[in-house]
Amino acid sequence: MLPPYDDAHVVHVKNPDGTVSTQTVALFHQLRCLDILEKAYLEEGSHRTSQLATHCLNYIRQSIMCQTDMTNEPQTESRTDNGRESLCRDWEGVYREAERNHEAYGRILGY
Repeated sequence: MLPPYDDAHVVHVKNPDGTVSTQTVALFHQLRCLDILEKAYLEEGSHRTSQLATHCLNYIRQSIMCQTDMTNEPQTESRTDNGRESLCRDWEGVYREAERNHEAYGRILGY
Protein backbone atom coordinates (compact mmCIF):
# COMPACT_ATOMS: atom_id res chain seq x y z
CA MET A 1 0.00 0.00 0.00
CA LEU A 2 1.34 3.44 -0.93
CA PRO A 3 0.75 6.49 1.21
CA PRO A 4 -1.42 9.28 -0.19
CA TYR A 5 0.60 11.80 -2.12
CA ASP A 6 -0.88 15.03 -0.87
CA ASP A 7 0.96 16.29 2.20
CA ALA A 8 0.92 12.85 3.88
CA HIS A 9 4.28 11.99 2.35
CA VAL A 10 5.97 14.65 4.44
CA VAL A 11 7.28 14.45 7.97
CA HIS A 12 7.81 17.25 10.42
CA VAL A 13 11.03 17.51 12.36
CA LYS A 14 11.49 19.62 15.47
CA ASN A 15 14.72 21.59 15.14
CA PRO A 16 17.03 22.35 18.09
CA ASP A 17 15.76 25.97 18.13
CA GLY A 18 12.17 24.74 18.61
CA THR A 19 10.98 25.46 15.07
CA VAL A 20 9.47 22.72 12.95
CA SER A 21 10.73 21.96 9.45
CA THR A 22 8.79 20.02 6.85
CA GLN A 23 10.70 17.30 5.01
CA THR A 24 9.90 14.39 2.73
CA VAL A 25 11.05 10.80 3.11
CA ALA A 26 13.18 9.90 0.08
CA LEU A 27 11.30 6.61 -0.33
CA PHE A 28 8.00 8.47 -0.71
CA HIS A 29 9.56 11.02 -3.09
CA GLN A 30 10.91 8.20 -5.26
CA LEU A 31 7.58 6.36 -5.31
CA ARG A 32 5.73 9.58 -6.11
CA CYS A 33 8.09 10.21 -9.00
CA LEU A 34 7.51 6.72 -10.37
CA ASP A 35 3.78 7.38 -10.21
CA ILE A 36 4.19 10.74 -12.00
CA LEU A 37 6.34 9.14 -14.71
CA GLU A 38 3.87 6.31 -15.21
CA LYS A 39 1.00 8.78 -15.61
CA ALA A 40 3.03 11.00 -17.94
CA TYR A 41 3.87 7.99 -20.08
CA LEU A 42 0.35 6.53 -20.12
CA GLU A 43 -1.66 9.75 -20.34
CA GLU A 44 0.62 12.07 -22.25
CA GLY A 45 2.79 9.67 -24.20
CA SER A 46 6.56 9.58 -24.05
CA HIS A 47 6.89 12.43 -26.57
CA ARG A 48 5.62 15.05 -24.06
CA THR A 49 7.70 15.64 -20.97
CA SER A 50 6.50 18.01 -18.28
CA GLN A 51 8.88 19.85 -15.97
CA LEU A 52 7.66 17.61 -13.15
CA ALA A 53 8.39 14.47 -15.18
CA THR A 54 11.84 15.87 -16.03
CA HIS A 55 12.47 16.53 -12.33
CA CYS A 56 11.40 12.98 -11.50
CA LEU A 57 13.63 11.39 -14.14
CA ASN A 58 16.60 13.32 -12.77
CA TYR A 59 15.69 12.57 -9.15
CA ILE A 60 15.41 8.83 -9.82
CA ARG A 61 18.70 8.91 -11.75
CA GLN A 62 20.38 10.61 -8.77
CA SER A 63 18.83 8.10 -6.35
CA ILE A 64 20.18 5.19 -8.37
CA MET A 65 23.62 6.76 -8.75
CA CYS A 66 23.91 7.56 -5.05
CA GLN A 67 22.83 4.10 -3.88
CA THR A 68 24.38 2.04 -6.61
CA ASP A 69 24.19 -1.75 -6.45
CA MET A 70 27.45 -2.93 -8.04
CA THR A 71 26.45 -6.61 -8.13
CA ASN A 72 27.18 -8.32 -11.45
CA GLU A 73 24.02 -9.73 -13.01
CA PRO A 74 23.91 -12.52 -15.60
CA GLN A 75 22.65 -11.28 -18.96
CA THR A 76 20.52 -13.41 -21.29
CA GLU A 77 19.10 -12.61 -24.70
CA SER A 78 15.72 -11.53 -23.38
CA ARG A 79 16.25 -10.22 -19.87
CA THR A 80 18.54 -9.46 -16.98
CA ASP A 81 18.25 -11.65 -13.92
CA ASN A 82 20.25 -10.82 -10.82
CA GLY A 83 20.21 -14.52 -9.91
CA ARG A 84 20.15 -13.85 -6.20
CA GLU A 85 17.80 -13.00 -3.41
CA SER A 86 17.63 -9.31 -2.58
CA LEU A 87 17.39 -7.96 0.93
CA CYS A 88 14.87 -5.14 1.13
CA ARG A 89 14.26 -2.69 3.94
CA ASP A 90 11.09 -2.70 6.06
CA TRP A 91 9.14 -0.01 4.19
CA GLU A 92 5.96 -0.75 6.16
CA GLY A 93 7.67 0.54 9.29
CA VAL A 94 8.56 3.73 7.42
CA TYR A 95 4.92 4.15 6.35
CA ARG A 96 3.64 3.63 9.90
CA GLU A 97 6.08 6.13 11.40
CA ALA A 98 5.44 8.73 8.68
CA GLU A 99 1.69 8.36 9.23
CA ARG A 100 2.13 8.70 13.00
CA ASN A 101 4.29 11.79 12.50
CA HIS A 102 1.82 13.31 10.04
CA GLU A 103 -1.11 12.81 12.41
CA ALA A 104 0.78 14.17 15.42
CA TYR A 105 1.98 17.31 13.65
CA GLY A 106 -1.34 17.68 11.86
CA ARG A 107 -2.96 18.26 15.23
CA ILE A 108 -0.23 20.72 16.23
CA LEU A 109 -0.19 22.57 12.89
CA GLY A 110 -3.97 22.53 12.53
CA TYR A 111 -4.63 20.39 9.45
